Parts: sequence; C-alpha cells; structure tokens
Amino acid sequence: GTRAGTDALATGLGGDGPALVVASDAPRGAPDDEIEHAGGAGAAAVLLTADGGGSVRDRAERTTTAPGTRFRPAGSDETTGLGITAYDRSSFTEAVTTVADALEYDPASADAVALQSPNGTLPYRVAGPLEVDTETIRAGTTVHDLGDTGAASPLLGFASALESGCDSVLLLGYGADGATGLAFGLEAGGVAVSTRLEGDETLSYGEYLRRRGDITPGEPAGGGAYVSVPNWKRTLPQRHRLVAGRCPKCGELAFPPGGACPDCGALEAFDEVALPGTGTVEAATVIGQGGAPPEFVEQQAREGAYVSAVVALDGPDSDGDRATVSTPAQVLTVGDESVSPGDRVEATIRRIYTQEGVTRYGFKMRRLE
Repeated sequence: GTRAGTDALATGLGGDGPALVVASDAPRGAPDDEIEHAGGAGAAAVLLTADGGGSVRDRAERTTTAPGTRFRPAGSDETTGLGITAYDRSSFTEAVTTVADALEYDPASADAVALQSPNGTLPYRVAGPLEVDTETIRAGTTVHDLGDTGAASPLLGFASALESGCDSVLLLGYGADGATGLAFGLEAGGVAVSTRLEGDETLSYGEYLRRRGDITPGEPAGGGAYVSVPNWKRTLPQRHRLVAGRCPKCGELAFPPGGACPDCGALEAFDEVALPGTGTVEAATVIGQGGAPPEFVEQQAREGAYVSAVVALDGPDSDGDRATVSTPAQVLTVGDESVSPGDRVEATIRRIYTQEGVTRYGFKMRRLE
C-alpha cells in the first residue's frame, strides 16, 4: 500500500536502536488510464538515531472507511479504482484532515507539508482544511517532477523540503486501503540530506512500454533452454552463493561442481569451497537485437542489447592460492559503458528469467570501480 513508507518510519521510530527506513515504489496502471498517466518511480531512505539532528514533535494515526478508491486486484501488477472523481477527492481529504486534526502539532506552523500524492492536483485539496497555503504543500511535494511515487512519495517530499531549507515539516502518509492516514510533526533542525531528483534520459512512449514489459515479442516458439524448478533449486548454492568444487586429488576448481575433475579426470566427490564473488573478464561480446537465446528475448526487448562474457572467477585465496575458474555470465552495463577483457567485475544477484511461471534469480556480474 502507498502508506508503507510512513508505516516503516513509524516502526523504526518505535525501536530501541538505530534504524534504516527505505521506501521504494513504481506505481503502474493500465497503459491508457489516469493512474498510469500520473505514474512515476522513486526511492527514499531515512536513518533514525537517538542523537539525530531532527526530532518528532507528535504523531497520530487514523482510519476512515472508503472502499474502492484505489486498489490492486490479486494477481495484477496494475493499480485501479472506481474512477469516481468526487468520491476519490472527498475520501483523500477526509483521511488526511482526520489524522492531521489528531495531532497536537499545528499544521499552520509547518514550513512544508510532505504528503502522499497520487497526482498533481489532489494534495492541494487539503490546503484549506489544514489551513495552510498552497506554497506550503508545494514545498513538500515532488509529484510535479517525478509523478506518483507511491509509498516513497511523502519521504521524497520530506527530503525535498529539507534540502530547500524548511525547518518544520508535517509529513502525512495516505493509503487508500480503508483511507488510512499516518501523520508526523517533524522539526528538521540539523538533519543532513542529499537528493538526486533529476533524470538524464528521455524515453519515447514505445520504449517506455517495452521497459515496462507491455510490448515484448515473447519467447519464440519452441521455448528456450529448459531448466526445471527442481533442477534450478539443486543449483542454488552455485547460482546464489557461488559455491564451487575443489578436486581432492589435484586441487583444481570446478564450477559448477559435478562430474569428473576438469584437470585430472578424477571421479571423486568435490570438496565445497565458496568463491569470493570477484573475477576478471576473459572475453566479452554484445548480444544485439535478434541474437538473444529464447529465454532472454523478453529481457532484450525491455532493456536492449546486453553483454555476455566469460569470467575467470577468483578462487577462495586460501594459503595464497590464486587459482581461478571460468564461467559464462552476463555483465551489467550503464548507458554506453563497454566491457573489455581484463576488466575486474563482481557478482550481484539479479532476476535471470521467468519459466513455468516461476521467476529464476541468479548472479550476473557488474564492473568494479
């Protein structure tokens, strides 16, 4: 729900020790509806400590009944609603003002109101009931630049308000699952803040739909390389933790461990060793449009060309051993970044592909700085 970010903040404030609160969201609706039109994406993180520069003056939570204003059906990735504009407005206003009225903190004393913002007009509906001016709402709102960032919206607005010099902020979370509100009155004081709210890439609508996965050619007839779920599960130590095998006779590494030793041919069971997850690119190629194996066609349709490489994974480095073991892997790139033999890389967990309705995760490599 869209109130998840402020709920997490409330949970963090209720704990005994330092807490890191992270809210990340990318709301989406049907491609041609108003929810999708307002959709954005963003993430915010807040570090809570006992001796932080700011303080929470007061907080309150209230719930009102407003079924059908905004919901996501089970099994769907898309948010929807009844589409009754007057009902949506009144439900939003009632929930927000009800929880604000429960505070001893006076909204009129706030320099900014950081409010969950489903679109660019709804936040301003509460300016009158809260007895604040529209500039106060604007100071804590990022929807105009970022779109609806869902659960991250109030925390992004809070960060934006702090960065602009606001000292007193009213933070209001709103979730349409029963029209619930969670409010904080915050004195910013000396809170350090850093934001990055500007993008550097413009997408056409067609490219955007491809990135979303709405327009993909799908897996070609005949399917891709079939790996059953039980087989995938058996290889999770290799795919998730880079567990290799060491030949008990000659000490050669094997990845994945299985069968005969690649060096001496011994058929004895390998000793398990954990690789550190770093390595060196031995060979690399770019898989362009139309060149992807069937299981990676949808990934390529969404993200474009990708780098496939042979990587020499570093050994466990025990007793000065610097043996390596080679494996194929995708290497993540950003923009026009290229990958060349000799580049140092490290493993990171990513989604690989979906087969039989089950999303498979495993390691890909990314360049070290």
